[in-house]
Order: sequence, then structure tokens, then C-alpha cells
Amino acid sequence: ENLPDRGQVKQCRCTFYQNLDAGGMVPTSLMNQKLPKALSVVQQAIDEFKQDDKIDEVDRAEVATLMSEKHDDQEYSDE
Repeated sequence: ENLPDRGQVKQCRCTFYQNLDAGGMVPTSLMNQKLPKALSVVQQAIDEFKQDDKIDEVDRAEVATLMSEKHDDQEYSDE
């Protein structure tokens, strides 16, 4: 699903569905052992598409612009 862009940073939302029909009782210990590996796909996708630094940069620029526009009589450096 596409989300609104943050500056020039495109965003989306993904939903991961997984289904298991074990056909009966599955021991808890087995599920506790196998489940982290099955969910590692989600963490790999997060790591691959992470854009936190870009989004933070856009947010900082927006705040700096708002601050400079609101206080036109003050001087700001580019830092």
C-alpha cells in the first residue's frame, strides 16, 4: 500500500501473512524454535527498505523552514 511521500522519500506499507496448518497438536517448544526463523523475513525486509535517516533529514528541513519563516526578523546560519 502506498503512503504519502515525506519530502522526496517514497513510503509504503506491507502486510505479511503466514499460514500453518499443522493438522493437530504442535509442541510449544517446536513452535518457539521455528517461529523466529519464519519471522526473520520481516526483519530482513525492514532492514532492506529502512529510510529513517532520509525521513529525519526531511523533517529537520521542514522544522528549520518553519522556524525561519515564523521569525523573519532573526538571522539563522545554514547549520
